[in-house]
Amino acid sequence: MRATEPAASTAARTKPATAADRLVSGHATTGPFANLTEGQRAEAGAAFGLGRIGEPADTAAVVAFLTSEEAGFVTGQVIYNVGGQHGPIRRLAA
Repeated sequence: MRATEPAASTAARTKPATAADRLVSGHATTGPFANLTEGQRAEAGAAFGLGRIGEPADTAAVVAFLTSEEAGFVTGQVIYNVGGQHGPIRRLAA
């Protein structure tokens, strides 16, 4: 792969055209959760088995793997990247 070539084009060459992987990401510190205080992050983390709300890098790491040559044998999978979220994040204290 050339340095300027996107990783997705490598995946397109290594995976068959019928491969369809799907990534389901849980809540992360983006969108409505982008400006949480440390206390709110801790409170929101109670809804996750890992004890913390997700970070954008958590999802990016899965995308990087799925578009890499190392994932060439992974086909038709649904990957739940939710950090063990076991329920909704309840309304956070202000």
